[in-house]
Amino acid sequence: MELSIAAVVVGVLLFTRYYDVQVIAADRSLAVGFCLYSCFSVLNNTILEHYLHRYGALWNLLGMLAFLASLLLWTWALRKPQTETGPEETLLSPGIYQTVAPQVNLRLRSLNDQLCKIWKPEVTRQ
Repeated sequence: MELSIAAVVVGVLLFTRYYDVQVIAADRSLAVGFCLYSCFSVLNNTILEHYLHRYGALWNLLGMLAFLASLLLWTWALRKPQTETGPEETLLSPGIYQTVAPQVNLRLRSLNDQLCKIWKPEVTRQ
């Protein structure tokens, strides 16, 4: 379960990097915190399974430190209230709307006619 969470977070981070998706700093810090904690949990469970007796106290300490580091990242990311930002809307000139609107209306009317032909036989059945 933890491995899949870590893989999803890493995949999302790689996706945003590859496609140049704009990510605000708070979201990036939250994702890095989840990734850090999930990766350490996976390592902790995998390694602790084999070497439980020799390094148990050290791994517990490191697990607590990883959680505290993630918690600090999340706290730092959310220290200020987040505002919702929307994309700026750019309107086309009225001339473009006047030329495109009739074409759109014609296509919608033809789609409506086709749908009426398909559904009309079922309406008349009783």
